[in-house]
Formats: sequence, C-alpha cells, structure tokens
Amino acid sequence: MADNPFDGPVLRDAHYPRADMGGSHFDGVNLSGARFYACMTGATFTDTNLSGAVRCCRHAVPHLLRSDRGRIINITSIAGIAGSGGQANYSAAKAGMIGLTEVLARELAPQGVTVNAVAPGAIDAGIVAAMPEDLRRKLLEVIPMGRMGTAEEVAALVVFLASREAGYITGQTIAVDGGTTGAGKAPA
Repeated sequence: MADNPFDGPVLRDAHYPRADMGGSHFDGVNLSGARFYACMTGATFTDTNLSGAVRCCRHAVPHLLRSDRGRIINITSIAGIAGSGGQANYSAAKAGMIGLTEVLARELAPQGVTVNAVAPGAIDAGIVAAMPEDLRRKLLEVIPMGRMGTAEEVAALVVFLASREAGYITGQTIAVDGGTTGAGKAPA
C-alpha cells in the first residue's frame, strides 16, 4: 500500500456508471462496510469504513464535476451518530464518514454536487437478520417503532437523495432507524 492510504492505484481506473432514475442521473452510492467484523482489526475497520469512503469520494469527484450535477450518498450507520457500545472503532469510523459528508458538501456545493449520508439503524437483513432471536428481541426494545427497518426503506431514501427533487439537500445525515436516535434510545 502507498504511504498515503488515500493515494494509489485503488479505483484509479474505476468506471462510474450512471443510472437513469426517472430523468435524474445518479452517480453512485458509497457503501463502505465489511461483512465479517469478528475477523477485523481496528485498522481494518478504519480502512474499510472510513478510508474506503474517502478513496471512493476522491476518485468519483472529478467525474461528478464534469457532469451537469452530481450526487454522493454515503451509507454510514446510526453508530456514527450515537455510538455503539463495544464498537468504538466502528462508531468512530462511521462518525468520520459523517464528517467527510459535511466537509465535501461544503466544498462541492458551489459546483452543484450534493453530498449526503444515510444512517441505517437495525435493518432486517445481513448480520441483523442472522442474530439469535433473543438478541433481536433486545434490539427491538430500543426502537420506538417496535420493528426493524427494511432494505427497501433505506433504498427509497437513497433514490430520493439521488433525484432532482433533492437538489437543495446537501450536508445532511439522515437516520433510517424507526426513531431510535431521535428518541435518545440508541442501543448501548
């Protein structure tokens, strides 16, 4: 790896496809995460969850600046808003993604590029879906809506943020968490 983890061949020649979403052009979602957390060191967490997001943004920005407008949507976590007990490195990396979102939003707004973050809470997919039932019940106790979210609910917000109608929204982190962070009941 290069001395500077934000430089180097990673994604240098990446192609950033554009998808037509009802007349709007969507330039990409930055989903930095890892599936097997138990095997990851603190450095791996940071490299995957924060440095990966920085690398993707760094390489995408020139493409976005050449477009008539662009969108960066970082997928973070409510752990970056309220912390998550026993996961200091993960929470810190996700909070860093929120900071990255805010700084890039200020820097890119004059060029018409919006930068936002989506912070899912307990989504009934992946790791959460595989949790033992007793842990799932405990998790539901801190969600004011009394249920877990769906991937479709997260995707709907991402599609909206990518749309022309969201062109004046930038620098925001929006939680999709059934009221968990808003109610001050984020899981410990």
